Amino acid sequence: MDTGTSIAHPCPRCGYDMRGMIASWGDHCPVIGRCSECGLDFEWADVLRPERIAPRWSVEHVTRWRLPLAVPRTLWRCFAPTRLWSQLRLETPLRWRRLIVMAILLLLTTHAVAAGANIWMNWNRCQMIRVVAGPRVQSVNWAQVAHFAMQPYARLEVMNAVALRGWTLLIMLWGILAPVPYVLLVDTMRQSKVRAGHLWRGWVYFLPMIVSFAAVGAGVGRLLWGQLFIDPGSRSIMIIGTVLGGVAIWWWWSRFARFYLRLKEPILVCNVMLFIALLAAASAGLLLSWDLRVFVGSLIS
Repeated sequence: MDTGTSIAHPCPRCGYDMRGMIASWGDHCPVIGRCSECGLDFEWADVLRPERIAPRWSVEHVTRWRLPLAVPRTLWRCFAPTRLWSQLRLETPLRWRRLIVMAILLLLTTHAVAAGANIWMNWNRCQMIRVVAGPRVQSVNWAQVAHFAMQPYARLEVMNAVALRGWTLLIMLWGILAPVPYVLLVDTMRQSKVRAGHLWRGWVYFLPMIVSFAAVGAGVGRLLWGQLFIDPGSRSIMIIGTVLGGVAIWWWWSRFARFYLRLKEPILVCNVMLFIALLAAASAGLLLSWDLRVFVGSLIS
């Protein structure tokens, strides 16, 4: 096996250059190695030849002509984080261009789901007004339709209906902001010795969960459509939805910390980071959504 020291071989987790360790070898290559910087255990073959463990189903690593087959296989694994992060490992090379494209497409899909549901809901409302008011109602206001498509996430005031109620917005913001504390808390990043690129990869593979939250939230929003005030039944639905969404977020990111980042205290680190992300998501949600303010007020009262 060629282990020439002219080529950089960074630690899969922290990026520490391990050429000095390689140069110290004699006439044989050890099978198992440990990074002297972050303590990660790995197989040297995975570091020296990372392409050998690249999953054949991953949109990051397949050839272009196999992308149509890889997309559904990758998306399916995003909903099974234990399996996903057991197969897509730290040692597999990061493909930045494909991750960026994947993130853009998934964010656009999330917006399309929310915007479509919001247009459909408000279109039905306009049809009801048309039936009641008769010919005095004008034809379709396309500017208003465009407004519904651009802003489907938060009801800012009582008379503005949206497909995604405040509790759905909270869950979506919580999931999206989950990796942000890792990046912003510089000391924590330094102590855990995790490269930011791995957090970016985790965030991109989490986005299909955001699409599912938007779809489920839109369905529940249609169920509760037209309610200006939260009755006990609606509040129960919102509480159950928030709890289930929170459990899904915790399960997903805890699997990421344990099986992908392979941290020493994955559950503790995950709990702290998600708690900080929840505070940030709640603060943003309360500012953006009238629904969420009413929801929180109904819990306090």
